[in-house]
Amino acid sequence: MPRFDRDAYKDYGCYSGTKAQDLGNSLPPDAATFLRPKEIEKVVDYVLEHIKGKGPTSYQDCIDFFGDSSRACEVYKNRSIGSQATGKEAKQ
Repeated sequence: MPRFDRDAYKDYGCYSGTKAQDLGNSLPPDAATFLRPKEIEKVVDYVLEHIKGKGPTSYQDCIDFFGDSSRACEVYKNRSIGSQATGKEAKQ
């Protein structure tokens, strides 16, 4: 996964203090676009509210995020019935 913060692994350590020199060739690549600190906070808030500790992603979780016209959710269609993240029943 690319890093989305310009200062990741530089000014502060990530993942329990890991610095760039600790990773060597395993340092994640830069993202095509970096996120602003406020955008990173929003991603963290979303993960904490909807993903962390909720179990595997379901088809309904994907539809709740991307909308029911997204092809991105096809991979989840036959894997799950109920929503882990929101508790909603799958629409079938």
